[in-house]
Amino acid sequence: MSSNDKEKVPETDVKSGMLINPHNPEFLTKVPWYLGESTGPTLSHLKKKNSDHELTLSETDAIAIKKVMMQKAIQEKSKTEIKVYKKGACKNCGALTHKEKDCVERPRSQKKAAWKSGLDIAPDEVVIKLEDHGKVTFDAKRDLYQGYNPEDYNEVIEKHRRMDQIRQSLKQEKDEKMKLETQEKRRIKALNNDNINDINNISDDSDSDYDSDSKKNDEYVQNDADAKVFTGRSGNQGGLGGAGMKNTIANLRIREDTPKYLYNLALDSAHYDPKTRSMRANPNIDKNPDDGGINYVGDNFLRATGDALKLAQNQVLCWDMQAKGIDVDIMTNPSQAELMLKQYNEKKIIEAQSTKDAIIAEYNSEHFINKSLDPRLKLGQTEIYMEYSKDGRVLKGPEKVKARTKYEEDVYVFGHASVWGSYYNKIKRCWGYSCCHAISKNDYCTGAKGKIANDEFYGMNHVPSSTVTIAPKKVIDTERPQNTQLFNSRSELYGEMDSSVSAKIDKEKVNKLLEKINNDKADTDKKRKSTEVSLEEMEAYRLTKLHRDDPMAKYIGQQDDQ
Repeated sequence: MSSNDKEKVPETDVKSGMLINPHNPEFLTKVPWYLGESTGPTLSHLKKKNSDHELTLSETDAIAIKKVMMQKAIQEKSKTEIKVYKKGACKNCGALTHKEKDCVERPRSQKKAAWKSGLDIAPDEVVIKLEDHGKVTFDAKRDLYQGYNPEDYNEVIEKHRRMDQIRQSLKQEKDEKMKLETQEKRRIKALNNDNINDINNISDDSDSDYDSDSKKNDEYVQNDADAKVFTGRSGNQGGLGGAGMKNTIANLRIREDTPKYLYNLALDSAHYDPKTRSMRANPNIDKNPDDGGINYVGDNFLRATGDALKLAQNQVLCWDMQAKGIDVDIMTNPSQAELMLKQYNEKKIIEAQSTKDAIIAEYNSEHFINKSLDPRLKLGQTEIYMEYSKDGRVLKGPEKVKARTKYEEDVYVFGHASVWGSYYNKIKRCWGYSCCHAISKNDYCTGAKGKIANDEFYGMNHVPSSTVTIAPKKVIDTERPQNTQLFNSRSELYGEMDSSVSAKIDKEKVNKLLEKINNDKADTDKKRKSTEVSLEEMEAYRLTKLHRDDPMAKYIGQQDDQ
């Protein structure tokens, strides 16, 4: 064993009385100067103090008050102490507790900076961390009144007391002044009237009425002034706010009115926000407001009325303009946006009017525009969009509801398995039964064998039958002439315009048939002697037929009468 090992004798901790490892260096066992005076070797300063102790609200308040008192003491000391700039301090204010980037004072110029001039050195801040004294609880971290000293409020009370004294002295001076003015006016009035008794009594009752009235009204005048201040500072959230928050009075209700949250007491009713006194949804959504008895339908009802709807439309229009490259924003520059929107609406109205005038001039329909609508047609107007072809057929729109007849439907007679009109014979051009292909309405059903026999008799050669649902018509069974044309397609049969059909139509015959129909309309109502229909007759019928769903059908014939 060497002599150095013999000299290393374990030291004893002066606070705990325990032995200290002799191999520990001196800078660990010696207490630093900033922790107080050292009484001997110890390791207690290396341990985390109060690690398990939770700070209460009173303890945090005491620590915060201690910090405030220390800061005041430092400030008082700095007033009498001459300070110089020290290396490592803040270059802006000269304090040692923070750096230049953390300084909260106003930045000084280079000539007036603390590190340059050495003048106006700010006192050091007192830095006390609650974590060094123990665990900080949830409530202590969020204590808004931490370090608040109630005695400090005495200064505020004293300030208002002095203001009240000054206000009362000013009011007293004003009353004395008005009293003297009133006496002077009465004296002048009495001198003008030469009434000596009035002059002698001026000093006795000159101010009796005024004093009593002023004393009675002082309280009310002060209350009115306070009420005006409250109204000016009232906020739309229900509390006090700045001058831009003046909507609380509108949200307040009269005591006799029913509160919003009492319209419907169900748990799943509309949500009521007590802070803003708002209920956006309708509390009685299952009731119709038009029935009466409902005074409130929710705050969102107001968003779809008045200027709120106009503002939303203007915002959408601004977005459309921005998408087209026009720099306009209703939020950042409302005046410019309002002007551009006004110009846009004016141009839109002018263009719409010019388009309307051009259409009226094109169709020469001025007498129809100025004419009032037939009262019988007012209730028949609808917003349903419809598109029609040139011949009046519906191209786009809802399907037409099939009209029900007054006759019995799906009634099978004479043993037939289908109704009359479920089969159409293209050669004879008449209706029949699809079960047996009989074209006589009073024939009895012959079944499948009768179907084959009827097809062979009429030369159908087992052509597949077409099932349709058209009201039955009484036809006369006549033999087809030799020159009658056979329709091989649906377009030929029903007169629908097609390139193949239009090539076969004789236009001269069509014009003659149209003249005949226009000149003698009565003949068209008579029963036809034959069921044969040519292409020209079908085309003439298609051009002259009327569609009840056509919106322009009621104007046909009126122009000729006028």
